[in-house]
Amino acid sequence: MNKDLIIGSVLHDLGKFIMRSTNEKTNHSLLGYNYLKEKGITNDKILNSVLYHHKNKITNANLTNDDFSYITYVCDNISSAIDRRKKDDGNIEFGYDKKAPLMNIFNLLNTNKNNIKSAFNVSDIDIKKDILMPKDIEKARNLTDKYDYSKAFEYFDKNFEYITNNDINVNSLLQLIESTFSFIPASTDKNGINDVSLYSHSKLTAAIASCFFDYFNFKGITDYKKCCFSEEENIYSEKTMILLSGDLSGIQDFIFNISSKGALRSIKGRSFYLEIEMENIIDEMLNYLDLSRANLLYNGGGHFYMLLANTKETKDKIKYLQNKINSYFLRKYYIDLYIAFGYSECSANELININNNDTLSKIYKNAGFEISKDKINRYKDTLDELFNDNSKYINNDLDLRECSVCKRSYKDLHENEDLGSMVCESCESMYKLGEGIFRVDTMKDEMLFSISSKKEKDFLISLFSLDGENYLYLKNKNEFINDINNNQIIRGYSINNPMIGVKYCVNIWMGNYTRFKGKSLYSFSDLSKRSIGINRLGVLRMDVDDLGSAFIKGFDKEGEDKYKYATISRFQSLSSMLSMFFKFYLNKIAGYKDTKLYFTNKDFLKNISIIYAGGDDLFIVGAWNEVLDLSINIRQYFKIFSNDRLSISAGFGMYDANLPINNMASLSANLLEISKENTKDSITLFDENNVYKWDEFINDIYGNLYLKFNEYCFFDEEEKCEDKIYLGNGFLYKLLNLLKNSKESINLARISYALAMIEPKNLAQRENYNNFTNLIIDNINSKENIKKLITTIILIIYLNREREE
Repeated sequence: MNKDLIIGSVLHDLGKFIMRSTNEKTNHSLLGYNYLKEKGITNDKILNSVLYHHKNKITNANLTNDDFSYITYVCDNISSAIDRRKKDDGNIEFGYDKKAPLMNIFNLLNTNKNNIKSAFNVSDIDIKKDILMPKDIEKARNLTDKYDYSKAFEYFDKNFEYITNNDINVNSLLQLIESTFSFIPASTDKNGINDVSLYSHSKLTAAIASCFFDYFNFKGITDYKKCCFSEEENIYSEKTMILLSGDLSGIQDFIFNISSKGALRSIKGRSFYLEIEMENIIDEMLNYLDLSRANLLYNGGGHFYMLLANTKETKDKIKYLQNKINSYFLRKYYIDLYIAFGYSECSANELININNNDTLSKIYKNAGFEISKDKINRYKDTLDELFNDNSKYINNDLDLRECSVCKRSYKDLHENEDLGSMVCESCESMYKLGEGIFRVDTMKDEMLFSISSKKEKDFLISLFSLDGENYLYLKNKNEFINDINNNQIIRGYSINNPMIGVKYCVNIWMGNYTRFKGKSLYSFSDLSKRSIGINRLGVLRMDVDDLGSAFIKGFDKEGEDKYKYATISRFQSLSSMLSMFFKFYLNKIAGYKDTKLYFTNKDFLKNISIIYAGGDDLFIVGAWNEVLDLSINIRQYFKIFSNDRLSISAGFGMYDANLPINNMASLSANLLEISKENTKDSITLFDENNVYKWDEFINDIYGNLYLKFNEYCFFDEEEKCEDKIYLGNGFLYKLLNLLKNSKESINLARISYALAMIEPKNLAQRENYNNFTNLIIDNINSKENIKKLITTIILIIYLNREREE
């Protein structure tokens, strides 16, 4: 990696941001150049990429043929995916609108579904702010003014000082760019789409630049002017890059196949381990490839994409890395975890679909196909070793005992009362890690996870390293900085807290909202006991519907230029926005005090715990009524967030807190699958008999039946209510049985008799009794209405059932 090239490419459009923030009417390239010089940056390799990345500037510039600005110039064009340079020469022009907001990336996705358009107003990513949701375009435009840009500039300017105090760290710079530019449009062209953020554009420009630099080195090319400017069209068609895809197998079984004792803390630890291990593996790979996180296009849910140079050296390193990683997993977890790689060679023209041949989706498909082949032939180079009696991966020691958590046999076990007697080192480490992720949010000091090659007593867990093993520690910010100064740190990860300016520290956005008491996590039993009505643990699984198809075909449009919008910039932006929702917004939705309550009568949701939330799915447990409320809120927020262009399905189950977690996970997964089979955009509750489209559940069951039941009736015998009628669980069960046992048609006489038995003598209750009777009679005229009535009654019974001691 040439650090100067990457920094210059990341900052090449900084002047656009400054121009919109200060109202200076000048060339944005010059503005960025002058700002960097004022901040003490004197390196011409960086400055030239900022000053000369437009054609009108670079054409007559007095530059050497190997100047990096030529690479930045062509990579900026590729990243933009359209040639704006004929009218965008960096000056203020009539066709540009500084108040233009960032258009929602979903505006162009699956446009056959609706005509909704929305936008984001300018904002930095602040974990203390409320949820930033897309708005009506005109409203977002009115909120995007000089004041908003000025606030964002103050944030950037202050934090840029921290980065430039010492030698600029590329990943720290990328962190600042993400925090500041994620909701700022790369272009404000009045006739443009303007749905790609300045962050996505800047990062992708740097990724492509690093690929070109490595490719040129491999080819022995130093005349960048010729390749990137004078004969620019040739480099567009040359296969200079590869899209690398990585996928981790075995996630579900690894998380959930454990004993029940201490299960919540253990599965949170296991889930977090997979998150932090994937981040660590990615950084180990990037370091070995001599690259930065600019080359990481996406990471989430055990899957990642990287953009790399198409060289033999890169391909050889990829193979070496995969063997090292899987060899490590075999030693630590035998065949429970496996990472598959697949890549596809590509040119710049293919990334931007320049020839209207759907080339970009083919690149992703090819990489996915290679992943599938790899999974089928996993361990092909180590099969002999695996089936050898003397294999280093198999422990043949006769003096082995079984771990009480994972049920594997080990020679060395540790006594742990919380987990149930004797446990292996890995399971004990996962349990400690579950506490560690909880402590990040509860300590007064800013906390982060640091990685060192040194093994000390207080390490949490071991991680993959090309040199053997790394060790994870929980540190406060000052301890981490001190360790950096003493050369004891490899890298660090903050959680939902960008520590800009702290070298070697990368922020991880993570859905980790959880309920705790004192210094401990709530257990499944603790959460279950805080339910309203019946004492049950709610388990929720949700997954975005048809996401693969959305990436492959979602940006296609009608007409001759069908693949105009299917560009690498939009693919990256879509991935980033989905990750933002599931890894960042989810915490806000869970803890937001103004979140709508449906089946909960408390101030805001809190008796829940997010086990994991990936790039498009999630697993949440908690008090059952609060988890059900949260599921509705997640769907409603996602509907707005995605312009209703993507849907999300859910499986919701209620279980005794003592049921083994792997059973809960399996049962709730089956419920989710039922929702997927119900034309998607659905929720399945309890069992296969209660599956509904979301709007049916929200509007018909909750909005109509449930609210009317509560309007006409009360269910607590001790409650004093003069005008409502009392319905005890005895009557509700009787009515439920009558409805359930009607195979072909309802016996109206039996229903009427049951209703007559609760007819009130109090005249004040007569109106509500009649209303309730009519509600029941009106909803037994079809199987679908009977089904909704049954679900409503079940919910009311659960909410009012006497609690077990």
